[in-house]
Amino acid sequence: MIEIPESAIKYSAQDIGDALRTLDPKFKGPSPEQIPIIQSRHLGPTVIIAGAGSGKTETMSARVLWLVANGIVKPDEILGLTFTRKAAGELASRIRKRLRQLRKIGLLPSDALTKGELDIAVTVSTYHSYAGRTLSEHAIRMGVDAGSDPIGEAAAWQIANNIVNNFESDATNSSDITHSAKSVVDKVMALSAALGEHGKSTTDVRNYCEEILEKFASISDTQSNDPVRELAASLKERLAILPMIDEYERYRFERGLLTFNDQMSLAAKLVCGEFGNDREIDTDYVAEIITAERTKYKIVLLDEYQDTSVSQVKFLSALFGQGHPVTAVGDPNQAIYGWRSASAQTLDTFGRAFIGNSTAKCIEHNLLTTWRNDENILEIANRTVDRIGELIVNRKGKAASVKRLKLRPSAGKGELLCGQFETLSMEATAIAEHFEQYWFAPERTADPEEPQTFAVLVRSRKYIGEIEQALRDKKIPVEVVGLGGLIHVPEVADILALLRTLTFPESGSSLMRLLTGPRLALGPKDLAALGKYARSLVAKSEESLSSSVGKLMEAANPEMMEAEDFAIGSAIEALEVFEKAPKTAFSEVGYQRLLKFSKELRELRRYLVGSITDAIMEAERFLFLDTEVMVRDGYAQGRKHLDAFLDEASKFQRNGGTISTFLEWLKIADSEEGGLKPVSVAANKHAVQILTVHAAKGSEWDFVAVPGLVAKNFPSEGKGLDLWTSNSAALPIA
Repeated sequence: MIEIPESAIKYSAQDIGDALRTLDPKFKGPSPEQIPIIQSRHLGPTVIIAGAGSGKTETMSARVLWLVANGIVKPDEILGLTFTRKAAGELASRIRKRLRQLRKIGLLPSDALTKGELDIAVTVSTYHSYAGRTLSEHAIRMGVDAGSDPIGEAAAWQIANNIVNNFESDATNSSDITHSAKSVVDKVMALSAALGEHGKSTTDVRNYCEEILEKFASISDTQSNDPVRELAASLKERLAILPMIDEYERYRFERGLLTFNDQMSLAAKLVCGEFGNDREIDTDYVAEIITAERTKYKIVLLDEYQDTSVSQVKFLSALFGQGHPVTAVGDPNQAIYGWRSASAQTLDTFGRAFIGNSTAKCIEHNLLTTWRNDENILEIANRTVDRIGELIVNRKGKAASVKRLKLRPSAGKGELLCGQFETLSMEATAIAEHFEQYWFAPERTADPEEPQTFAVLVRSRKYIGEIEQALRDKKIPVEVVGLGGLIHVPEVADILALLRTLTFPESGSSLMRLLTGPRLALGPKDLAALGKYARSLVAKSEESLSSSVGKLMEAANPEMMEAEDFAIGSAIEALEVFEKAPKTAFSEVGYQRLLKFSKELRELRRYLVGSITDAIMEAERFLFLDTEVMVRDGYAQGRKHLDAFLDEASKFQRNGGTISTFLEWLKIADSEEGGLKPVSVAANKHAVQILTVHAAKGSEWDFVAVPGLVAKNFPSEGKGLDLWTSNSAALPIA
């Protein structure tokens, strides 16, 4: 255990806080709970359990100031790691600002860096960026090209999609694959990522699966039950997919197309001497890497440690284990990345990972006073956490111990409202009406620099459209955050409906959105006539038509039509030759609109062979969306969602994507809540933000609405962690 001599301490945490307040009267000094952490003389491995809103960023930055002011370390000897660029930027900015203030009031040691050097001295980075930098400096020794920027999820999906759809190998028994090509693409990516996160290889998985199947060989089909057959099928499909993963990884590694997960996995192997590729392990070289990093960074701060994966812990403990001064900050109640091998137990095993065989004890501190919430909000949060503690049973069969957050001094009561609504539309209207009274209140705009912020957090994206429209009806500006949410914004959804209609003729729901939308606005009579004309074109074929088409049209309720219903009626084909349709069967307006629409569809199809962005802009022009959003939201805000969508399309296009693969990728973005790279969300002072609960982690607003608190939706039953016995994309070994 490394202890700072008491004689080396010149300033207490309170001394530094008082000094900073002379420059910044708004600066709040350290709380009694924070002081022992900030001025701890212990420099060995330390864990800080920091509850939500407990001031962990301020505490970490204050710890850095105390160490630097007392001459224990220099600013450039400190490494801070966190998960997002936003969090890294906030921590770095706060530390640099306070260091400049310390210099101004004369509390920095005489040999400290100059003002300009202070601005670049402190190293605060994301976990992946630090691993990527370490890897790029030494990757040549592993035979890996790591010089390029990592590719994103969309680019990785395109590569996997191309490999799966063109894969030919004697090593794969296609009869063992029971899922569609699209599902197999998802499985290839998921299993490849799991292998990297857990530090395993396809050989490890192959040997394990074959071993189990060999044990099942003596059991006949008549003797085995459904779970056994399900397990055998999962093992066989996984074995059939493994060669595709080998090809997927070979293709990317040879071209230097690494993902962020690849960088972390390879960096972990590098510092553990697991070079692979039959390359000789140079233990002296590995030792030099470790020594260099430990010498460079005498103090290491690990933020959001509960979300670190197996490979991240492996990488960091290899570099900074054996008692190096490492402080991990986290909250087991906020562990949300279990699907990628992170665990709430990561904090519990921190000492084992970073102390190793040392007999030294890991020091633990707690930050349990929340500075973010008022009384009523905190009370309901604590009740919820208590209930979770009762539901989580540890290995000894006892309820998990979950620490309650404490109220800050002089906290307000806080407003907590609950409502019951018969429909989603009624709930959306109620949220908009409640926000309206505060959004336009004079006191909100009294301080234009710090107006109150608003957010709606949804569990399911099906809520986004209704809530956005309800807010817009009240003239409240809206921002939908994230790609998954973006595709539910009306103007983007209209573009997607048109592109899907042009690309996938079977996409009946997309066509129905266009036919009943503001551009065509067809009534039941014209829809029925189009359906009848479509049926007449296929009357001689043996294909049966869905009776629900006619029933729904006769009921004058086309909006309830299922995706496949209208497609079966061959409406797309009917539109292709609409000039031959009986004019008298339609209203005059309906006929003219459909005739024009059929001609425009043929014209629009030629854009499908060009760039994705050109096709989107042409669809935007056809639907008059540019004008519509400008009228609706004004010049400054009108195009923000369209431009964000074009930006996503441009990124996808740079990797050689086509319209059809882009549309398939968007389905994944829509369906995979946790599978896409999380975004950093900053509170928007000028709009109500709508985003998923998952994406909201770590952010805060003054007013928050959480719709959809109904059984099986939120809290959701979810699919939980995938069982490897039934899901071939799950890793079968730990």
